[in-house]
Amino acid sequence: MKQNILKFLGWLLLTAVFLPLYAQENNITWDYPVKPGMEEWTKFESRPEMTQACIIPDTIIKYISTSYLLELCLNYPLLHDIMGFNFPQMGFASVSSSFNGFTELFQRHDAGTVLLNKYMTINAEQIQEIPASSERGLFIASLSLFELILSQDEIIGKLTKEEKIKLINEANKKFTSKVRFAKNYGLWGIRTTPLLMGRIMKIDHFPNMEALVSENKLVANYLETGSSYDYKVMKEIAAKAQEYLNLK
Repeated sequence: MKQNILKFLGWLLLTAVFLPLYAQENNITWDYPVKPGMEEWTKFESRPEMTQACIIPDTIIKYISTSYLLELCLNYPLLHDIMGFNFPQMGFASVSSSFNGFTELFQRHDAGTVLLNKYMTINAEQIQEIPASSERGLFIASLSLFELILSQDEIIGKLTKEEKIKLINEANKKFTSKVRFAKNYGLWGIRTTPLLMGRIMKIDHFPNMEALVSENKLVANYLETGSSYDYKVMKEIAAKAQEYLNLK
């Protein structure tokens, strides 16, 4: 009897460990049952109702791959509410705290790698190929929101040293591209890229960046709030990023 109980407990342990991995490998998917544009969405009378309708079921969220979970977060119907706050970081904190997709994403050990790999596939210069202004605006907003997510401590903290270098190098390239097409991006669309680089260097305790944060209150405030429209501050951070890369 005792031996049977031990076997059963062992089976439960193996299931708890390997079932999520098995499910993720087999591409289990899920989608929001109600979205903006649907008639059901228009019937909601409050934000909490919308938020509740977007919660990913517990029976699903643990078993979807991190890549698919990221896509759900990026397609979260209320993600753009972040833009309604004075400071991007404040907006992100509010939106992410009410959506279990981000809670789960921040717990995934491979979240940093997954976000980095996706970031590498985005071409900031693609903006010049988008004819409609509304579509350009959506592209810029989507890239900015992605960089804001990528700049969170919970994500950066999961990156290896090599991945941080790779990420700063890629962000530096995107910054150059955004500045080149500043007529499209504007400071609003550019600001999340130096933010990403600055936060990586700060978390990595890069002395040159720490000195800049200590000496310049505008930089310190920028890294904390995610908001700045001072191009000089952005260029200073980009310059530190280049110094960071030169030393690696």
